[in-house]
Amino acid sequence: MRFSLASFGIGLLAVAAIWPHTATLAAAPRPKPTKTPLYLQYDQIDRMPFGGGTPAPPGAFSQDYQAIMDAAKNQATQPTPKPHRGFGGMLGGIMAGHMPGGMNPSDMFAMMKLGTLSRHTFYRNWVRTDDPVKETAVITKCDLHQYITLDLKAKTYTISDTTPCIDTTPSGGNPMISGRAAQYNKPGTADMTMKATSTSLGPKTLEGYLTHGTSSVMEMATTNATGSCHNGDSKMTQVEYISGIVKPRAYCPLPKVANRTPNFAGGSPSIGGCKPRMHMQGRPMMGNHTLLAFYRAMSFDTGAMMGGRGGAAGAHPTMVMERGNIHWLTKEEIIPLFEIPPGFTKK
Repeated sequence: MRFSLASFGIGLLAVAAIWPHTATLAAAPRPKPTKTPLYLQYDQIDRMPFGGGTPAPPGAFSQDYQAIMDAAKNQATQPTPKPHRGFGGMLGGIMAGHMPGGMNPSDMFAMMKLGTLSRHTFYRNWVRTDDPVKETAVITKCDLHQYITLDLKAKTYTISDTTPCIDTTPSGGNPMISGRAAQYNKPGTADMTMKATSTSLGPKTLEGYLTHGTSSVMEMATTNATGSCHNGDSKMTQVEYISGIVKPRAYCPLPKVANRTPNFAGGSPSIGGCKPRMHMQGRPMMGNHTLLAFYRAMSFDTGAMMGGRGGAAGAHPTMVMERGNIHWLTKEEIIPLFEIPPGFTKK
């Protein structure tokens, strides 16, 4: 049984179109009573646990947050090794236990296991994203087509214009890539059967807020493939706890690029020349995408993706997201966060 990256990508697009990001609640819990107008700020941890183990259950945000900050503090106290000159010097440094940038391999893998920490602040249609470990921040002002990057430690800033520009890529391109594109765009059809099931996990208090949990499974099988389509199957599972907090609608619009938007005409996605016929089984929870998730663990069964059922059995990469440190800021508190701080110089 063969299953190509292209057909897997088709499945991911199909799942993205119908995946139950949030459960449908009969009576959605509400956030704590707050004075208005208030603006939302929260911290987020994203990680991919190694070894295919079971991800930590929801409710461990505070411990995970502290672990990341402690690891960053310990790393900051380590002496910075002398820079390695040339490739030979870099290779020797790695063999001696040092990675480029001063981080040794054990510290690097420890940080990857702990995950990355970010802080998100929303003010009207503006978004600020902080990296508390690196002490940097990016302010996104969609209506002004502007990014402001802050180095909070060095007290410097840069301003970038995000106005869409004309694509100046030369025509023709690499013949090898063009050949692959031709094979990728070869017409093809397949039957893609998707089976979705969802189970309620009930209420759970996280970070002082009432949330509702849902366990969902999406199984996908592609058969009768022709052309650029390929047979195969995959499985995705997700555990998610959502709150009653309405997510801020502050997302920058992306410019449309020709030939890069998947075609969902007739309810079936298409990538390149592969156009599968979709068959749904079960009733996936569409839910609404307006409520803030506090925890999400999504696993992928890659056993059948890598050359058949026996190709990579047992490979279950998992992505985990946790949110916490929920704060509600007043207008007076939030406006300075979206301005260049006093004393900062332009790079």
